[in-house]
Amino acid sequence: MSPPSRLSTFPSIELNEAPLLAETMKDHYLKNAERSIDFATKTEGKVILSRIKKLERRIDLQRSLGRYREMYPNSFVYLFHAPDIGTWMGATPEVLLSARAEEHSTYALAGTRWGDDLFSQKEFDEQMLVVRDILDILSDREVEVGDVRESVYGNLRHLKTELRWIESASYMKISELLHPTAAVNGFPRREANGLILKMESHPRSYYTGYLGIIEAETSANLFVNLRCMQLFRDSALLYAGGGINSKSDPKHEWEECGRKFKTIEEALEFDD
Repeated sequence: MSPPSRLSTFPSIELNEAPLLAETMKDHYLKNAERSIDFATKTEGKVILSRIKKLERRIDLQRSLGRYREMYPNSFVYLFHAPDIGTWMGATPEVLLSARAEEHSTYALAGTRWGDDLFSQKEFDEQMLVVRDILDILSDREVEVGDVRESVYGNLRHLKTELRWIESASYMKISELLHPTAAVNGFPRREANGLILKMESHPRSYYTGYLGIIEAETSANLFVNLRCMQLFRDSALLYAGGGINSKSDPKHEWEECGRKFKTIEEALEFDD
């Protein structure tokens, strides 16, 4: 007899009522994308612009979580509830920090293409700014920078670079230094964050936060909260975003977010 599924004893979760939040409108997003391109051109940086989508259906949590595990085996798949944050589910491909005693590593993950489309200079520039941001943060450490590789997430592909170093500080201190990286915020860090706060009409809540598994006082695997949704009694709020630099096209960025929403929705099972 095969062993029982880890999902066979599924906890009961009391979901909250959905807040009164409007979806991100296309014209609002495109206008902000233009502002982000102007910012990136002037600063030689980037901005991560996000949007939200409402799904007015009751989601079957157990079946959906199982589907996420099947579809995205190389991602951190989770479902959690916390009183102050609410109920969240997702499958994130982005490592914020992996710590094993003194051996620490992170990934610079950025740039998105789909299917067999080739990466352009826009995606390589976008990803290298994340590497630069991390190296700036860890400037007093000797960091080993790996090669740029592809990371597959469903029908999407990203560019990623592994960075390794020896660390004496705690993983909590280092995670606080790293977060938010240019992969979820922008570059230069402070200026990009200020622009995001002015542009986005929705609160990000726990989207682009981080979570993970703490195995011991000196060991942890922490992930950035991407490809995720906040769950409510009869609906869900989906979050997606993308990096905008001087080579970006606003309509293309809107479509990219739509494809990221699709990767979230494809795994969902419904009660209604």
